[in-house]
Amino acid sequence: MSTYPSRILKTQRLFAAGRPCLLLLWLLLVGVAPGYGDLEDGLIVHFRLNGGPGDTSAFDRGTLTFADLVNDPTWTSTGLRFNGSNQYVKSKNHVGNLNGGNRLSIAAWIKPERANTWEGILTKGIEKSPYTFGMHVGGKLIFGCNVFSPPGGNGWQTAETSGTVPLNAWSHVAVTYDGATLRFYINGALDSEHERAIVFGTIDEALTLGGDLPGGDEHYQGELRDVRVYNRALTASDLAELSPANLGTAFTGLWVGQATMNEVKEVQSDAWGAAPAFSKQVLLHVDTDGNARLLREAIVMKTRVIPPHEPDPVIVTSLEEVPNYDGIVKRGNHWVGQRFSSASLPLPKAQVSLATSGDWLAATSTLSANHPLNPFRHKYHPDLGTAWEITRTLRLDIDESDGPDDHRITGTLWDSVDGLHQDTLECRGAIAFTRVTTSGELK
Repeated sequence: MSTYPSRILKTQRLFAAGRPCLLLLWLLLVGVAPGYGDLEDGLIVHFRLNGGPGDTSAFDRGTLTFADLVNDPTWTSTGLRFNGSNQYVKSKNHVGNLNGGNRLSIAAWIKPERANTWEGILTKGIEKSPYTFGMHVGGKLIFGCNVFSPPGGNGWQTAETSGTVPLNAWSHVAVTYDGATLRFYINGALDSEHERAIVFGTIDEALTLGGDLPGGDEHYQGELRDVRVYNRALTASDLAELSPANLGTAFTGLWVGQATMNEVKEVQSDAWGAAPAFSKQVLLHVDTDGNARLLREAIVMKTRVIPPHEPDPVIVTSLEEVPNYDGIVKRGNHWVGQRFSSASLPLPKAQVSLATSGDWLAATSTLSANHPLNPFRHKYHPDLGTAWEITRTLRLDIDESDGPDDHRITGTLWDSVDGLHQDTLECRGAIAFTRVTTSGELK
């Protein structure tokens, strides 16, 4: 079993003072547990596109029905490939209508081979289209709604990304609309925002993947997989779960990090200054595919085997799983697991995926005004009845020159909060991680 000492390095830095120190220190002490949506909530269309040779249809998990493969798009080991000429997937029934609603999310993994013009990734409708999402010139993503005036819609509109998607490589792409703002995401990171007033029309026409048929046949060339449509706006944390950041397999294992938060941003001058240091523990796990997640707690144990077989290390994140494994540390007459917790950084569930955002890893979540863990919804608070929504972003910047070979990495942890002050409250500090096991398996 590859288990390393659980001693955590502490790195100290000195900084100058800032005004929101007390409020931020209170926040760090009590913690704000981010809220994360269920990825099945609001899911109305979902094509995994994980079939194989001989399959002549694609299964929609949203409606539990099949869709036709038109002109035989090709199954690959990673998805479904379209030739950019005449191939597409066509639903057998009229799925995807929002019925006059004004909230929507479309998400997909794409591996485009060209970006010459509008190429349909997903489109609702054959003659008219309440909404369509596709590739555009230069590798940008484009979204349009209410093409050729479907009933109940409020007019044709388009928007496109600022950034581009690379060719011949997998990227996770998404567009969301929350009733006021259209947002594009590329690999879990926010690309751009567009203020729009949209009501999506309703039509009894099929939904297509790999082709945009209204007004001309604009076909996509490349691969697709895990294509989803929701009747709600996915959050940044939802998208992080759909497109987790990948650190690479060299980082596989459980990393216990000790952060010293001792710098805060002055809200009026935007200058960073010193604050009384506060320590928090962060649990980072990288699985066998290199995907990175934050953990609420972790217990390092080992599989139960019969000699001469050797046990393997496992990381248990659910107490219900503990009886199924053996401990690794002897306490009295009993063998117990080695337990780690992120109590100073509470999370609402066992695992929270991190997304890539520029050169760092990030997780953004929103705590609703009426959420029971929202500290401004406490029954003794003088503003009871006037609670506020809280949005929190955690950002981890790992030092580029610090590799995982010695089982230690360092970096900076950033913590920003919206909703407790008229401005965003931000603090940061150095963080040092030690790898306590190379196990990539979570239970």
